[in-house]
Amino acid sequence: MRHLHGELARLPDRRGLRHLCSDLEAADRQLQQQLLADRGGRAEQEDRVRDQRVHEHLPLSRTLPARPFPIGSAVYSSPRSRPNDPGLTSISPARNTLLIKVFGPPVLLRDGVPVSGAGTQRRRLALLAALAIGAPPGRAGLSRERLLALLWPEADDERGRAALSQALYAIRRDLGADDAITGSTELRLNPDRVRCDYWEFVQALADGADSAAAALRTAPLLDGFDLPEARAFGFWLEEQRAEVDRRWREATERTAEQAARRGDRDEVVRWRRALANADPLSGRTATGLAQALVEAGEREAALRHLRVHAALVRQELDSEPQEEVTRLAEAIQQGEVAATTPPPSAPAPAARLTPPAATEPPPAVGVEPLSSPATPPAAAPVPPTRRTGVLVGLSALVVIVTAIAIRALDRELALAAPAPELSGAVAASDTAPTTSSPDALRLYREAVRAMADGRRDAAAAQLRGALGADPGFAMAALQLAALLGNDHPDFEPLMRQAMRRTGDVSRREALLIRASWLRHMDDPGVGPLMDTLVTLYPDDLGIRMHAAGPALYQYADFPRARALLEGVWVADSQQVARRGRGRCFACEALAHLLTVHQWADSLPAAERMLRRHLRLAPRDPLAWALLADVLERDERRHDEMRAAIDSAVRHGRPSARTFDISAASRRGDRAGFERALAGVGSPASERDRSEAWSRAILYRNTGDLEAALREARRYRASVGSLPTEAGLTAGTMEAIVLLELGRGREAAAIWDSIARYPRTRSAPSHRARQQVWFRTLAATARFEAGDTTGLAALADSLAVLGPQSGYARDNALHHHVRGLAYVGRGWLEEAVVEFQRGIVFPSMGFTRSNWHLARTLAALGRTDEARRWLEAARRAPRDGSPLYLSQRTIRATLAELDRPASPAGR
Repeated sequence: MRHLHGELARLPDRRGLRHLCSDLEAADRQLQQQLLADRGGRAEQEDRVRDQRVHEHLPLSRTLPARPFPIGSAVYSSPRSRPNDPGLTSISPARNTLLIKVFGPPVLLRDGVPVSGAGTQRRRLALLAALAIGAPPGRAGLSRERLLALLWPEADDERGRAALSQALYAIRRDLGADDAITGSTELRLNPDRVRCDYWEFVQALADGADSAAAALRTAPLLDGFDLPEARAFGFWLEEQRAEVDRRWREATERTAEQAARRGDRDEVVRWRRALANADPLSGRTATGLAQALVEAGEREAALRHLRVHAALVRQELDSEPQEEVTRLAEAIQQGEVAATTPPPSAPAPAARLTPPAATEPPPAVGVEPLSSPATPPAAAPVPPTRRTGVLVGLSALVVIVTAIAIRALDRELALAAPAPELSGAVAASDTAPTTSSPDALRLYREAVRAMADGRRDAAAAQLRGALGADPGFAMAALQLAALLGNDHPDFEPLMRQAMRRTGDVSRREALLIRASWLRHMDDPGVGPLMDTLVTLYPDDLGIRMHAAGPALYQYADFPRARALLEGVWVADSQQVARRGRGRCFACEALAHLLTVHQWADSLPAAERMLRRHLRLAPRDPLAWALLADVLERDERRHDEMRAAIDSAVRHGRPSARTFDISAASRRGDRAGFERALAGVGSPASERDRSEAWSRAILYRNTGDLEAALREARRYRASVGSLPTEAGLTAGTMEAIVLLELGRGREAAAIWDSIARYPRTRSAPSHRARQQVWFRTLAATARFEAGDTTGLAALADSLAVLGPQSGYARDNALHHHVRGLAYVGRGWLEEAVVEFQRGIVFPSMGFTRSNWHLARTLAALGRTDEARRWLEAARRAPRDGSPLYLSQRTIRATLAELDRPASPAGR
């Protein structure tokens, strides 16, 4: 039908066929709707189920009612006739028009009335928002392929296109306007039928109406809106938010400067306050507002603002305020910054900052003065006008309430946790397990206390003693297996021993043992079973904590995993401050929460979480070590990382020094590496293995690949002698170095041999994981060696094999291989879509996929997106980027992107 329509449309006499083409197009739409009734309906139903599931498991802050769009929001009006006047009016859509508000939570209005129906589901709102933000009037539309990559990355081509078509049909139906979205291959919103506050913002900037643009951006783009099943949309949205916020800050700065030149101090305070409220931790915006308040005659308000800013910096960043903040506070206290009355046409004179010769250090907490009280200034401040006083009072109130709210939140978290001796969770976890021996029970409880204190060897010895006293002690066997880990030769015999006793224990113990066995086997049934345990034992923090594992590893359900772990932390946060007096579930959940944030590539959230924990437990060595792990990912913050390492070591965790080795390896700093290595003590055999591994990464990052190959082979030789299956995969480092040396066929041979090696474990999921992972690595090596034969067929095989693994990453690797096949054929747009679908965890696992995606995007001229994917790989931990993609390769590719014409792709 489309083909016939296109042929008719190309005939010379289109005028006589206009009605025929319209009829054909209408018939085409009707036929598509019938064909999509089943396929698109299924996608719509899945969206509804996923919406419900995500909403149920989002944290409390995400489930609060959405903030309404501010009434009376300003828009740009008549810019050409009055370029110097903002002309601000409230958004009031005309009759028969649609209004999309994207500043703040997304709002869709038709004739001023909120639109309801299937068209307002989250993914469809995301579709409308993507069209509004990504294709404003005057710019090209978004291609269907681009929308599929953003919104339906998990669907295959047929199902994704069906879901997109169904979404477009539902939106047009619920909006009551078939022409609201136009285009066929490239889609855009029709500006004759649709209005958008973002478009008004862009137009105001284009016309030089800075104050109008500053007033329009009332909140971040799509504030609070999330689409966890489409990470590419989240990345794209973050990029758009950053760009809009940058342009808004620039416009607001210019607006404040224009007001200063006019002598309108009230307006200067208004806009400086807006900048300070948008970034309350910025020293620059804090000093800007303080200087504006002084100029307006509000010296005390300026000091209050600087004190509150300092308190927020100490509480949120665990650091002292910037030096210019302290200097300005000193100058204001001593009267060296005074209000002036500049002429309307002249800029206000800059404040003269002369710090005193000696000052007392600022206090560590609270909103006390930044320095010791100074003598009153000789000159009295200019009395404020009534309006200025109201504005200043509101500014101080907003910031002080923010500080109080932060403290209240911390108190609420602490008070929400029941006392350990009364906690049903702790009682459930410490309920006497089934055993016939009092001695075995005593040893088991001693082992639980030893594990809580970090004494793993003592705990293992006590659990073995418990099994000696009662060989049928199922929970002791389960705990010992978990303590030893999957690679230990006793792990599987212990798990089988526990499984054989499930008929002789309580229901709770039997379900826990069964869930642990399914988790060990990577069986998809572990997720529903853990949900059942959470439902049956809602107060058991241990069960809730371990239920986050399947949510993350099997389903990549970040909201679910995060909600479960944050619930554990909040419920047990009182125990954080009582570390050493019983098991601390909050402390254990902290490490798992860090994993969730790392795998979601959300390190700022991880840092905030850790600093919140450290405010409750400033001597927790694990939290300091985890903070060092986060800071190690950013080379610019390695000095802060060393301070965190020192705190961890000082409080009893010497192993934190290994992060200094990782940091030196990341930087390619040989001297720093040797210094860090000398400070780490470990058994000789373990030290040799870890040193060989770390040196291989170091030499790769310095470009000495021959030395890296020697260390990789030394590592393989040492690990291959271990009596575990770790020796099976020890050749991966050697293979990746060979690949970087241009010897891709040798690397492929190593990975092919690992994929074919028979594993001692018989679980189908383990065999599937081994084959999917290493066949993907081998295919990548052959591709980089110039061999693209058989990639499409291999992708089809991996698509069948991946779901058998029970691991979310393996289920998507066939997309990576298919992307390589498309690049080999020159189908770059299609390759981008496949690569994006193949990346489940942006900074973990096979980060070489990020590199191929970035090179393909660069070849298409989409360098900003390419840079974003490389930066995600750059933030990866040791088992991500350093293994599959060296920091040197990332830096070199980023440098290529900055050149005018960078050769990328293949």
